[in-house]
Amino acid sequence: MLGLAVLANTIFTVATSAPGPLHLDWPGVPFTAIATWPVIWLPALLAPLAVFLHVMSLCQNRIVSS
Repeated sequence: MLGLAVLANTIFTVATSAPGPLHLDWPGVPFTAIATWPVIWLPALLAPLAVFLHVMSLCQNRIVSS
């Protein structure tokens, strides 16, 4: 559960600091490196994979505990 919380916080921070409709007025320069190669792999593949693996781990733990 803690891993999912940290992952959600990270995704929220990146989403609100990048330019776009979710951008909040953070101090400093908007985070534009998220749309460049090879950093694009983080939101496009690795973040959804991390969410999926965390959820599957929790499901597996729930099945084993039953």
